[in-house]
Amino acid sequence: MTLTPLVSIVISTFNRSNILKYTIATVLKQTYQHFEIIVIGDHCTDDTEEVVNSFADDRISFYNLEENFGEQSYPNNIGFQRSKGELLAWLNHDDLWYPEHLQVLVDEISRTDSDLVYSWYLPYNFQQFNRFYNLPVFNEENKHYPFLTIPASTWLLKSKLVTEIGLWKSAWEIYNVPSQNWLGRVYKAGKKITIVNRLTTIAIHSGCRKDSYLNREESEHEEVFNQMYTAEFRESILTELCTHMAYRFNRISLKQYIKNIFKIPLNFLIIKYQLNPNAWFSVFIFKKKGGAVNHYRSVRGLPHLNRNN
Repeated sequence: MTLTPLVSIVISTFNRSNILKYTIATVLKQTYQHFEIIVIGDHCTDDTEEVVNSFADDRISFYNLEENFGEQSYPNNIGFQRSKGELLAWLNHDDLWYPEHLQVLVDEISRTDSDLVYSWYLPYNFQQFNRFYNLPVFNEENKHYPFLTIPASTWLLKSKLVTEIGLWKSAWEIYNVPSQNWLGRVYKAGKKITIVNRLTTIAIHSGCRKDSYLNREESEHEEVFNQMYTAEFRESILTELCTHMAYRFNRISLKQYIKNIFKIPLNFLIIKYQLNPNAWFSVFIFKKKGGAVNHYRSVRGLPHLNRNN
């Protein structure tokens, strides 16, 4: 019996070894060090294995799938099945953690005896890609609601929760993305979800950066990684967020007022009946199951997959 719980960190990845190195490095810089890192390659054909091995850390393991699945659900499920920890964290291969991320979440899940906790994230360069981003929005009650889009990189959960709720569903079974579908199932099951009001994750989303997989662009990751450990960087991105939100909410047009009239009762219905509007929007936008993932594959420069037939 160890004094602190082992955290299993699952990172699924596909042919972005030049980005993965920054993500793994931020894990190794954590103040909480009792973890294992399980990297699952979705049939990687680049030098991902060499990059993982270059860290020369016995806590890191790599497993490469024999066939490419095309999205995160199956690799993340395999990672869970290979995990040993009492606690589990999924980390997107292009997201970066501040050093206190794990310690803050481990402390909170223990203090509150929650099933799942999550912290704040901030999408990097969100001003440029604003229309793609759901910026973090929380509430006075500090309560999770199903209309919030919360990236898996910000979660920490009890591993037994996956056994109770079930594995991630494939994108080809659902209209929404697999991570948000799984979190919605946790919410509907009445599990205890606690929000930690700390910014601990920087997201550099490939799903809104055109041809991000083809071009293997890493300048943003290099820039953030080299600056994120300074107080000035965190202050600058929080200032940018505050400026954006102040401008957004202080400049309300007549059109926005009319929207708000309908938004309040809509939010009431969403909360009362535990609806997930993001899933419904995906039905109308993408038309068919798996449409969301194929949309993001196109943006990233990857071909569509057809798993419905």
